[in-house]
Amino acid sequence: MLVTLLFPNMLFCQQSTHQSFEDLRAIKKTYPDSVINFIKNCREFPSDDVNTDDWKMLLGEAYYYGDQHDKAYAIFDSLHQYGKPSFYQDRHLYQALTNTSLFLGKFDKAQKFALRSLQLAKEQNDSLGIFKALIAVGNSQYYSGSAHVAIKKYMQALSVAPDLTMAGYIYVNLGSLLIEAGQYKEGIEYIKKGSQAIGDEAAKRDKMVVLNNLAVGYYHLERIDSSRFYLDQYAAFKEKPTYNHFFIDHLSGNISIKQKEYAKAQQFLDSALSLSQSLNDKHSEALVMGSLSWLYNQTGRKKEANRAYDLSKTMLDSLGSTLDLIELEELRLTSNLAPHDLNHFKSYRKISSENSFGEIDQIISSFNKEIELQANQDSLEQALMIQQIHSVENSRYRYGLLLCIAIISLLASLLYIYRTRSKQLKSTNQKLEEERQDLIFQNEDLESINQYLKKQHAQAEPIPVDSFIDIVVNNKQIKLNTKNITYILAEDNGCRFYLGNRSEWSYVRLKDILQQLPHQLFVQIQRSNVVKIEDIESVNHSSLKMSDGTELKIGRSYKQEVLNLFKQK
Repeated sequence: MLVTLLFPNMLFCQQSTHQSFEDLRAIKKTYPDSVINFIKNCREFPSDDVNTDDWKMLLGEAYYYGDQHDKAYAIFDSLHQYGKPSFYQDRHLYQALTNTSLFLGKFDKAQKFALRSLQLAKEQNDSLGIFKALIAVGNSQYYSGSAHVAIKKYMQALSVAPDLTMAGYIYVNLGSLLIEAGQYKEGIEYIKKGSQAIGDEAAKRDKMVVLNNLAVGYYHLERIDSSRFYLDQYAAFKEKPTYNHFFIDHLSGNISIKQKEYAKAQQFLDSALSLSQSLNDKHSEALVMGSLSWLYNQTGRKKEANRAYDLSKTMLDSLGSTLDLIELEELRLTSNLAPHDLNHFKSYRKISSENSFGEIDQIISSFNKEIELQANQDSLEQALMIQQIHSVENSRYRYGLLLCIAIISLLASLLYIYRTRSKQLKSTNQKLEEERQDLIFQNEDLESINQYLKKQHAQAEPIPVDSFIDIVVNNKQIKLNTKNITYILAEDNGCRFYLGNRSEWSYVRLKDILQQLPHQLFVQIQRSNVVKIEDIESVNHSSLKMSDGTELKIGRSYKQEVLNLFKQK
């Protein structure tokens, strides 16, 4: 099969009818370029229960394993919106979107895709799918800075790993997380353990991940020769200007800074920056800017160092890459990039405290103990249940006991409801009694008052003696005949006098007006209302009606005074 893949395109396509879809899927990791060439150069594809979208999906996977992440993501995203593969399931697509999103720095999208992949795998009861989806969720949480959540997902995946080889991938991920958290020695041990489990048949990408992390781990342990050894092995996979080149140049630049080979470091980092920009990879560009800030600081270019640091921090903030932000802040502190003032230490502590990794070995151990404790607890509960069942010798007694418990529970519920309703009823009655007490005007009093008012209106005679009050209206002093006043309302720091079909406003206090009004003709019914008694048409429990149809509220503290006034009449 592999010999056929190396034939010229014409022969290759002529034999495509005999080349099964599964054969190509089997070599997509080890020979991604061959799969890409086959699909791109053949117009007609085999149709063994696969459709065109399945071939697009396979092409995207080949791009992914060939480190062409932008092309892979474009295909997966298009299939997500418009495609409907037959062979591939939806969870495969979401998992592919997760992986490519992580490589492109789209961490928020990666989390959403990973969780959707896990949900679909659980719905389909697909154990292998659940295993892969848990790793994808862990990866997305890891790159987003949620180390504790990532560890739990990895450990859950480890508990459902179908074999030792699959478990090896989790050990590599845990080792990567340990290295990211600064536990380089432990991380290297986990990665080597995982690499041994995966074996020599690992895909090119998996081998590169192992070499990548080993190079980084030994770099931070100051074992530069070992770091360079694994970096050189990693460089052997370099074929085209992709992320492989970027990583090599970036780490080589950092190693050169440690070895104080600043000119060489400048060349490597300039190359890494150019590659990240050509790939339109903002995350990689931000990492290079952080290294450049270190280089500029070591060579005395403080302004350039601060400018590169600010640019790196802004880009990492926008990407939500918390782990890299922490490493950038550590670099800033250890390289004297800026004065160690109090505000800067607070800023670093805030980021570190919000994303504290702790001792990851302890977290893993604690998680295992938690699983063991849960298992012991389940066994204990099961033993207690069996003991309780065996202790009940008579089944009739057991059923009777359950019935008694049910009746007691029901009675307790009814008693609770009764007490609650009683309290509510008592509270309601108290409120009604308070409202009743507030009603000073009783029906008999109201009837007598209203009869008196009707009689007064029927026998109404003009007041024989005119009385006047002095007020200022529109800056003019006028005398106002009290016979013309229906009622007075305090408003806007003054008083409005209602005179039949018109009104006048004067800047005067109601208190001063009350002193001028004849008390036998007017009564105050609110703090802001005074009415002429003879213009009251009717009275009810809380208000009165004037002869012009206006209804005015009676204040609670004035009800008794109004009542006494009419009782005297």
